[in-house]
Amino acid sequence: MAHLLKRRTTNNTYYYITEKYKGKIINRESTNIPVGLSMTEQKLNYQKALEKLKDYNSRFKEEYKYPLLLSELITKYLTEGAADKRPATLENYKNTLLLFLKHRKNRLITKYDQEDIDSFVSHQVKINSEYTAQTHKKILSTFFRTLVRWKYLKQNIAEYAKSIKLPEPEPTPFTYEDFKKLISVVNIELYKDLFIWAALSGLRLNELINLKPEHITRNLKDKLIIKVLSDKHHRTKSNKTRYVEMHPRLKEIYEKYKDREYLFMNSKNGKMHKHIVWHYTKKFIRKADLNPKYTFKSFRSTFGYWLLLNGASMEYISYQLGHSNISVTQRHYVKFMTGDYIGSVNNIKINI
Repeated sequence: MAHLLKRRTTNNTYYYITEKYKGKIINRESTNIPVGLSMTEQKLNYQKALEKLKDYNSRFKEEYKYPLLLSELITKYLTEGAADKRPATLENYKNTLLLFLKHRKNRLITKYDQEDIDSFVSHQVKINSEYTAQTHKKILSTFFRTLVRWKYLKQNIAEYAKSIKLPEPEPTPFTYEDFKKLISVVNIELYKDLFIWAALSGLRLNELINLKPEHITRNLKDKLIIKVLSDKHHRTKSNKTRYVEMHPRLKEIYEKYKDREYLFMNSKNGKMHKHIVWHYTKKFIRKADLNPKYTFKSFRSTFGYWLLLNGASMEYISYQLGHSNISVTQRHYVKFMTGDYIGSVNNIKINI
């Protein structure tokens, strides 16, 4: 609750509207009334200050809850706001919020700003990694968004924090042997076909999920090609439509699914969800007892790696993968080079 206080100085009279929390003043607004005003004018100014106070208290009561300490709101959030989350997720939230509390000290929630978020995130980048810092930042953003919804804050201070530049992960392509081993343990036909298509086309997961049978067409030499479309429904990373030469092994998979709306659809004939695909990819990689560094993105890296091993030029690989420019391709694949190459996707020989 706010209170009206009066204070006289040599030259002026001040009316203060102050807020207190646990004995400490947390906010103060004042009006300056110059000395020499008549009693009527002074009463008028005092009346205005009183009206301002009533308006302030009414607005504060309606729009905002009384500010609490960060520690109190963390406890409230973990017991109420995030109670529906899984135990492991809840533990991650608790860890992040307590680290933030330790690093930025316990204050009234209104005393935190964007600089506190930036300082905490920068600290996490130094002692951990960019990926860990990014995770902490996302959790803080969720926490402060909830406080805005609960009307403890006017805005989400984590929303405008500095962005974190994540390092590009190094490609981890499958060897022929590891890829064969993986395919041998996949007992779901849809995922076996999806993995083979990904490794022999280099398409990104979002491009695969949005691939339709009509995107398979023929070029002037009557060879099958994959049209990776970038339009209003789906944009590629480079925002460009490209044409990928189709490996002969993929024709068999195409014939199997060509009557569907999308080439790859789930068991309920719906669009596949990338998180489900990631889950099954990791599951089969563990089942095959392969390097845990392999991910779904490894299929794309594998395509580029196999093209290079079988005589393709950097320009050809760059276009097939849809890189924005050839320097991206060189940065990722130059370490695999052993000479000058020219070739095509048909040179990849693998029995799967």
